[in-house]
Amino acid sequence: MIEGKTYNRIVSLIVTTFMAAMFGSCIYDYEGDCSEEIPSTWHKTDIEATYNTEWEVPITPRMDWESHWPDSIGIPYSALRPAIPSGLRMACYNSHDPVPYLINMPSQGGEIDVPGEILDVLFYNNDTEYIVFENVNHFSEVTATTRLKTRASYTGNSALGSEYDAEPTVSAPDMLFTTSMTDYRPADDSTTIEVYLEPVVFSYAVHFTFKHGLEHVVLARGTLTGMAAGVNLYTRTTIHEKATILYDCILHNEGITAIVQSFGVPDYHINDEHPDMTGRYGITLEMLLDNGKTVTRDFDVSPQVAVQPSGGVIMVGDISITEDESKPPTGGGAFDVDVADWGDNEDIYIDF
Repeated sequence: MIEGKTYNRIVSLIVTTFMAAMFGSCIYDYEGDCSEEIPSTWHKTDIEATYNTEWEVPITPRMDWESHWPDSIGIPYSALRPAIPSGLRMACYNSHDPVPYLINMPSQGGEIDVPGEILDVLFYNNDTEYIVFENVNHFSEVTATTRLKTRASYTGNSALGSEYDAEPTVSAPDMLFTTSMTDYRPADDSTTIEVYLEPVVFSYAVHFTFKHGLEHVVLARGTLTGMAAGVNLYTRTTIHEKATILYDCILHNEGITAIVQSFGVPDYHINDEHPDMTGRYGITLEMLLDNGKTVTRDFDVSPQVAVQPSGGVIMVGDISITEDESKPPTGGGAFDVDVADWGDNEDIYIDF
């Protein structure tokens, strides 16, 4: 017979293991005490999710890019359609719990358990890398922003003026889809919820054409200034705060192209045909030449963005590299460009 301290330790271990199995884990993500906060009733629910994979939202009047696509961009229109995400999250809010129940599932949905209470529900894909979610404990206030990013060479866009120099510089957001439901009442038996997720991140195909000097460009990158810093997931309205998006470019025979993802313009409700376009929007193109020099060009693209608040095509033309800019280094001979001097962007991760 086991006696004394050994016996007591075994009993304690058995009890601890049993309690951990009963109360120590949740079938959902929750930041409270699961043993106290878990709902007494759960319901089986089948989620069927589909996605709108448009990369731009047309408003009128504007160019129908799908029918009048510039071949000079270098990729077809359909290639910009976002892929279906790899995972889906369902955030369930009720009237008394301080944080939502977060339920993860495959991107197309599936059978899950939901708490048996009157719920407000938010759906969004859970596979993002650069998206930062703020105000997540308040259903109608959840906001998606992106990560701060710095580039030492960027000092502002001279075409817009110094008032835009103070904008934070950020990474382009990765693809984000969302939809919501209010006052959802789970049934006592199995039921099906069909959800259609809409994009809140869109793409701008930015294309630069050259009058002469393209052959001297080795690398290129750019910025898009004046864009929305985030979007409210419940209303799908972009926030008032602005940000400058940093991005890299691709060189090809027809010029320089960049595909820039963005939340769109500030203070804009997606699908609104009459946005209040009082802001200004600019592009800075920074180029590393084959002689080792770095040159920049600033552009005001407000008229183009004004009719494309949620993605579209921005064309900038007639760029020239001057003879003085393209001269080889004094002393003659070829110059071996050290790409390391181009410098890397720096992501700054902020905990909220």
